[in-house]
Amino acid sequence: DTAIGQFLSCETMASQSQVFRPYRGLGIYCDNLGIRSQVRGTENFFTTSVGKGFHVYNMKLNLVFISKHPLPNNITAITPWQDLTAVAHGRTISVFHRGIITNNLEDHKAEVYQIYVFI
Repeated sequence: DTAIGQFLSCETMASQSQVFRPYRGLGIYCDNLGIRSQVRGTENFFTTSVGKGFHVYNMKLNLVFISKHPLPNNITAITPWQDLTAVAHGRTISVFHRGIITNNLEDHKAEVYQIYVFI
């Protein structure tokens, strides 16, 4: 059966690296953008997009934040910076501060797929 061949055996999983093992579960919840990490003081946070929303986890993988309202389009880029999270969806970039949209940068000529923060 081809479906059975797609799963890893217990022996294969045991021989894989254990370095990032606790964080592999985040891959189940995030989409193709992956995970963005951020250091805030002594804490590490992970931000991941989930369709039209995003989640923030702390280093112990406790869910710290879930975006409350879905965006009009799927998220195409996401970047956390200090207390802000910049999220691109369609031709718009929305900037969130603790879950509240504080600014929208709209009407780009094409869909936004990358966000860079310059200090």
